[in-house]
Amino acid sequence: MSLREGLGELLQGVRAGEGLLVMDRDGLPLEVLPTGDGPSPEAIGAECVPLLREAEALARGLNLGAWTYLGLMTVRRNIHFVPLGEDCRLALLTRAAGNAATVRRAAREGAPALQALL
Repeated sequence: MSLREGLGELLQGVRAGEGLLVMDRDGLPLEVLPTGDGPSPEAIGAECVPLLREAEALARGLNLGAWTYLGLMTVRRNIHFVPLGEDCRLALLTRAAGNAATVRRAAREGAPALQALL
C-alpha cells in the first residue's frame, strides 16, 4: 500500500474529513490529499509549523514528555495534528461539525500504519 492509499483509507473513516497532509518538521508537504473547499493542506502546513514547534517546546519545558496529539478547533474547521515519528507530522482537516473525539481517535490509531509507509 502506498502512503497516498493509506491516507485515503484514514480519510474515508472520518465523516467530516476535508483533507490530509503529511509534512516534514519544516511544514513541507510530503503527501497531500485534499477533498474539501477549505484552506489548502499546503497552507496549513506552512502556517502551523510555529504552533507545532511551540507545543513541542512547551511539552519539553514542562517535562511532560513527547506530544501525541494537538488540536486546533475553530468556528469553521478543525485541524488535528499527530506526530509520525521524529521527522513527520500528520495534519487532518475537518469541518467543525465533526465529532472531535472520533477524529482524534481515528488519527491516532491510523498514525502507526502511516508511519510504516513513510
